[in-house]
Amino acid sequence: MGLDNGLLCVNAPKTKEFESFRDEYHQENKIEICYWRKCWDFRNEIISSGLGISCSEVYNKENPKDWILLTIPQVEEFRNILAKYTDIEYVREHNWGSIWLDKELVDIMKGELERLDRFLMLMKQQPGLKVYFYDSY
Repeated sequence: MGLDNGLLCVNAPKTKEFESFRDEYHQENKIEICYWRKCWDFRNEIISSGLGISCSEVYNKENPKDWILLTIPQVEEFRNILAKYTDIEYVREHNWGSIWLDKELVDIMKGELERLDRFLMLMKQQPGLKVYFYDSY
């Protein structure tokens, strides 16, 4: 239930600015911007936020037809929701559906927020980047 969720860019250029996003799984133009695992309350907040993300079926991270294309304003709103999960008090009130302890979740989300902020800056500089939300619920 709700195992893997995140944001992918499928057309990232092979330039120095994007190297920190690449790993052994994302060497070509597809890179993972941010990722979380088993954080159902965060996922539910994203889906109910008005971003236009509705996930009522089973989605597959590896199947592009299941990805949801996001605009820059949607990524910015996504970022604002993610930022709430870097506050320990907010997490203590809202982290009822996760395998993570509150402090663990805050630490994870701080790292994901840092990556997303760096990518969002690049996205604004290079407006042709395609960013997708994926959900494996």
